[in-house]
Amino acid sequence: MAFQIQSSMKTKSFRKLQGVLPVIPTPFFSNGELDEKGLRACVDHAIRHGAGGICSPMFASEFYKLSEQEVRTVTRVVVDQAAGRVPVVAQCNHTSLRGVIARVKYAEAIGADWIGVLVPCLFPLKAHDVERFYTEICRATRLPVLAQDADYAGGVLSPDVIVNLCRKTPNFRGVKLEGALNGPKFQRLRKETRGRCSLTSGWGGLDIFDAVSRGVDGTVPGTAMTPVYVKCWNAFKKGRMDEGFKALATFMPIASLAMQNLELLHYIEKYILVRLGVIECDHVREPTLAVEAGYRRQIQQMVEHYLKAAKKLA
Repeated sequence: MAFQIQSSMKTKSFRKLQGVLPVIPTPFFSNGELDEKGLRACVDHAIRHGAGGICSPMFASEFYKLSEQEVRTVTRVVVDQAAGRVPVVAQCNHTSLRGVIARVKYAEAIGADWIGVLVPCLFPLKAHDVERFYTEICRATRLPVLAQDADYAGGVLSPDVIVNLCRKTPNFRGVKLEGALNGPKFQRLRKETRGRCSLTSGWGGLDIFDAVSRGVDGTVPGTAMTPVYVKCWNAFKKGRMDEGFKALATFMPIASLAMQNLELLHYIEKYILVRLGVIECDHVREPTLAVEAGYRRQIQQMVEHYLKAAKKLA
C-alpha cells in the first residue's frame, strides 16, 4: 500500500531530530531537593559537546520520582536553558491520557519543540488501544509527537501501529525504540514510512553502530558521556570505522554496566557528572538501588579509565 497521509489536521513546522540526543538527568541536592542550577549545567554540557537535541524528563531523568510541579519545573528549566540552540523533546509521561494531555499542553505553551510520550506499560493494551492513545495525544497538540517504545517496561509499539499513526496523523512524527535487536524493525519503519518518521534508538547507546548502519536518525543515551557518543556517532556516519570503534570502546564498559539496572544508571551518570564538575551532588532519589561496595570500586575504576581515554580522543 502506498504511504499516504489521510488526515487534514494542521501541524506546526518542526525541527528534525538528528545525531546524539541525550536525556538530561535531574540533579538533586543531598536532601533530595531539585538542583535547578545543576539542571541548567547539564543542559549546557550536552549542547556544548555537540548534542543534536535534548530530552527530558525521561526514564534517565527519574521522571517517575517527580511530583507534578517538579515535572513542570524540570521541563520549563530545560526548555529555557536550551534557548532554541537545539530542539527539546519534552517527555509527558503519565498513567492516564488526561494526565498526559495536561503535560502536553504545558510543554507546548512554554516552547518545547517535540512531545515525547511513553507507550502505556502499567498494564498491557491491545494494538488498537495504543493507536487510539497516541491519536488522542496528537489531536491535543500541533507539535510533533515521538512515541517511546519500551518493551522492557511492558509496553510494545508494533510496526503496524507506528505506520498507521504516521499515515493517519500528520504530527505523529517519531519513535524511540528501546531494547535489543531492533535493526530489522528500524529498517521496516524506514521503508514503510518513507523517512517521514524520525527514528531514534534508546537503550543507552549500546546499539549505536547498528543504529547508524540501519539509517537511524539519532541515538538517545545519557548526558554524562555526550562528547564521546558524539565522536562515535559522527565517525560512523562518515564511514571512519577505526575512529568510531575507538570511541565505542571508550564508553561501552560503563554503558554496559549501567544498562543492567536503571537505578544503577542514575548513580553512574551522576557520579561522572560530579567528577566532571557539572553538578555538585550525585544524589539519586529513593527508592533506589544501594550500590554494593564492589560495584562502587569498579565504577570508580571504569570512570577513571573513561576520563583519561576521553581526554585523548578530544
